[in-house]
Amino acid sequence: DLSSFHFKKFGFILICVYLVCLYFWGITNLFPERMPQTALPYLTIIVTYIIGIILFHKTEKNSAELVPSTKSLYSKKDITGYAILMLVLASGACFIPNLALVFLSISYFGMILLGFGLFIKNIVQVIRKQKHEEILVVKIEQ
Repeated sequence: DLSSFHFKKFGFILICVYLVCLYFWGITNLFPERMPQTALPYLTIIVTYIIGIILFHKTEKNSAELVPSTKSLYSKKDITGYAILMLVLASGACFIPNLALVFLSISYFGMILLGFGLFIKNIVQVIRKQKHEEILVVKIEQ
């Protein structure tokens, strides 16, 4: 149930403490040879965590209710076709690794371009929305 992610203050602090402990346990026990010797990497990690916590805390809490869908998005035929496709592609990648490298490279660079395009699209939408709101404010004031 997604409503379990609506943390109160104590739960939020408890999760933050858990993540910090998990991080330090992981770095000291799993990869002790990779521990940085200078303070700068630790400082950047701490600042990144602090920024994430502040942003998470500042987000607006809404009381939207989640209603589960009664119909399935995928049929048994869709899932069977996808499973067969993945089986064929995974087998092909094992037998022809160079071909798999080409497909993975193309998809990786495609995702980079898609991400950049979506980023630019969102920036343009935000700018247009702000201009539209400014025009409305000016018209209301006049």
